[in-house]
Amino acid sequence: MGILGIEILEEIERLDPSVRSALIKVLKKIDNYLEKTVKSEDFQRLTSIVSALAEEVKIIAEQQRKTEETLNALAEEVRALAEEVKKLAEEQRKLAERQTKTEETVKALAEEVKKLAEEVKELAERQTKTEETVKALTEEVKKLAEEQRKLAERQTKIEETVRALAEEVKKLAERQTKIEETVRALAEEVKKLAERQTKTEEELRKLIKEHEKTRKDLGGLTQSFGYFLENESYKHLPSLLERDYHLQITEPLDRKFIRYPHNRYDEVNIYGKGKIDGKELIILGEVKSQLSKRHVDEFLKKVSRIKKFYNWETFLVLVTHMAVNPQVEDYVKDLGIALYKSSQFR
Repeated sequence: MGILGIEILEEIERLDPSVRSALIKVLKKIDNYLEKTVKSEDFQRLTSIVSALAEEVKIIAEQQRKTEETLNALAEEVRALAEEVKKLAEEQRKLAERQTKTEETVKALAEEVKKLAEEVKELAERQTKTEETVKALTEEVKKLAEEQRKLAERQTKIEETVRALAEEVKKLAERQTKIEETVRALAEEVKKLAERQTKTEEELRKLIKEHEKTRKDLGGLTQSFGYFLENESYKHLPSLLERDYHLQITEPLDRKFIRYPHNRYDEVNIYGKGKIDGKELIILGEVKSQLSKRHVDEFLKKVSRIKKFYNWETFLVLVTHMAVNPQVEDYVKDLGIALYKSSQFR
């Protein structure tokens, strides 16, 4: 490749093997063609063009080297470029074939030298277009390098984002671990609490049983005391009523069920008959260990039910064991009901 020179060959050697091979073939054909067709007076201009082309090829080779180091993804673009070079080689081959035919025509038709010169001029124009194409290709490579730089920047940002995300995931995992530990500790506390609750429930069941037993025992004692207080009333009330109200007992005092229609009834603690100044009276009374206003009202309701069915003249009496609230005592007196305390049973 005498015309193209050693410098461009050195730069071509730095290119990718597939690109280098195709480009060498093209340049060889161009070199052969130029050796046969270029006039001596054009050699200097062509040499200048070739030098410029060599410089461009040098720049392209440097950019190619940097591109290969930073982005393997450009391999596809380089292969596409190789394909374009192959196409260019094919076009050059076709051009060489046409040139061969032209040379044969020149040999056969020496008189058409002017036409050959015109064709050389056209070739020079095509060479100019080729230079423009190489320049455009150089510009595209620059753009490609810029895109690669931007891609590298985006890749760096992505890597930083991924690292930050990994750090957040790590922190989240640590928090999750702490939460799991807290949940396990809480579960253990809940388990202990459940065990204590079970024990508490067991103790509560025992207490309930004991309470029920106590209530039964207390109920039995209360009932026994109530019967005792009623019996004491039957013994001591006759003398007290005669002393305080001139009421003479004509039928002994006792507890009694007062019957109503439809098998209904009321129980009264004190029932008996007596006279005041010859007037017949039915004695109705209630015995409570600790008398309250509620007890008084319930007794009055019971008396009211009895009088709906029995047209009796009644004498009402209440007996209590413990001290009576002064307000309750006044309430009983205002109603005209006789009131006695067990302490009066002497």
